[in-house]
Amino acid sequence: AFLEVTADAALESARSVDRRRAAGDRLGPLAGVPIAVKDVLTMKGVPTTCGSRVLEGWLPPYDSTVVERLRAADMVILGKTNMDEFAMGSSTEHSAYGPSHNPWDLERIPGGSGGGSAAAIASFEAPLAIGTDTGGSVRIPAAINGVTGLRPTYGRVSRAGAMTLSWSMDKIGPLCRTAEDCALVFQAIQGPDGEDPTVLDVPFNYDARLDVTKLRVGYLQTVFETKTGDGRKNDEATLATLRQLGVRLQPVTFPEYPLSNISFLLSTEAAAAFDELTLSGQDDWLKQQTAGDWPNTFRQRRFVPAVEYLRAQRIRWLLIQDMAKAFAPFDVILAPSGAGMTVLLGNLTGHPCVVVPNGFSAAGAPTSSIDINATGNVGIGIASPSAPLDVQRGNGTAKVAWSAANANGSAITAVPYSLLSHGKQVLYTPASGYDGSDGFTYKASDGGTPPSGGDSNIAAVSIEVYSLIYAANMNSNPGWTLGTGWAWGTPTGNGSVYGLDPTSGHTGSNVIGYNLN
Repeated sequence: AFLEVTADAALESARSVDRRRAAGDRLGPLAGVPIAVKDVLTMKGVPTTCGSRVLEGWLPPYDSTVVERLRAADMVILGKTNMDEFAMGSSTEHSAYGPSHNPWDLERIPGGSGGGSAAAIASFEAPLAIGTDTGGSVRIPAAINGVTGLRPTYGRVSRAGAMTLSWSMDKIGPLCRTAEDCALVFQAIQGPDGEDPTVLDVPFNYDARLDVTKLRVGYLQTVFETKTGDGRKNDEATLATLRQLGVRLQPVTFPEYPLSNISFLLSTEAAAAFDELTLSGQDDWLKQQTAGDWPNTFRQRRFVPAVEYLRAQRIRWLLIQDMAKAFAPFDVILAPSGAGMTVLLGNLTGHPCVVVPNGFSAAGAPTSSIDINATGNVGIGIASPSAPLDVQRGNGTAKVAWSAANANGSAITAVPYSLLSHGKQVLYTPASGYDGSDGFTYKASDGGTPPSGGDSNIAAVSIEVYSLIYAANMNSNPGWTLGTGWAWGTPTGNGSVYGLDPTSGHTGSNVIGYNLN
């Protein structure tokens, strides 16, 4: 779980708290409590690598604001936790210093990018930890490791001294054993510091004695009712317990937007943040060098047209406004983990989210539910995205995720071709499930295997297109059929971006992806 253990400094901090307590000094509620810090935050004189050999040996001359505030709260910092290199990944398998493992099953991943922080809590190496979340790096590890994670509202915690991945989506938050612990840590680190101009000076209104029956609580009824798998029983028990406590649950739905097709905003901002690394050639030092990893993604994002970037931002702004309307009647909204695109939804809108463990699966893996707070005092968002897979064919690789869409294909939404072509994702409906009849070779990133023999609960496959993937007559293969309203797009030559055109009715041989030759 740890990349660096600061044992001597931790012991001295603990002794200092003991001396002050013995002297009768007034100490805060977190004084003397140990905490681990994700290696994305600077600590003066302590190696800070962001999980990369590129920064190996760097000793920052300053503390990040969050670390300063942990010290001001008299907390005992144990060290720096492992993470995927430069926060690229959701498994903590891609750290340049080796992977972290899931304490519940060492053959499973702990999630990422900051799986080290969650694994440290689940393995009782630390009671509290700090993580960061841009694309799910608090929510995913919290759900997988059975701990509580708070992804705060964008603009609540200063990012001064933290690695930048996305200026408009980076957030810093705690991972703990309980929601109350998260509230205590958040209280210590939140608020403006004069360094990060995006941070708002607003109060944090947490009341552990709040009468929950007075809360206006919504829940994603359709998502709860259509969820499958071991976690469903625990989700149903969560809702039943709330009703027994006198909570009145009101059904709610989120606005539907082509989220996949504006998801490139995150990686485009990341490419800008790491542009010096790319232009200097130091991206060749990164551990992962396949088509979908940071080095190649950074290069590809330099080809994103400014017009498409701005159009995507306009859609994002409309989404933020519509989400505000959806939340207006509620204080809290509940959702199960694995609620599909809501992970990306929270990234784009900046809402807070609390991931709360609610039991274990039959296989002994932790399960979670999500508390969503419309007012921003506690949390909003969803955890556990669709399981990532690798699909290999021809001379390229694509990242793929299966999702529990409706079997009738209703999750497939037609979007303008201009958005689709630069939006990085294309949707298909497999006619016969994942039985290999389509000629693809599937390999789950966690070493497992995808469903076989056809699964009526899986109707859509989302392929994130990074590079040249497929150079054959895909549309002639009986293993795949198009979703309603889609037609095959036609490649136009080198340097072009290809995709499915839902409006033109093009047919013929296809190449899908970025051809940068």
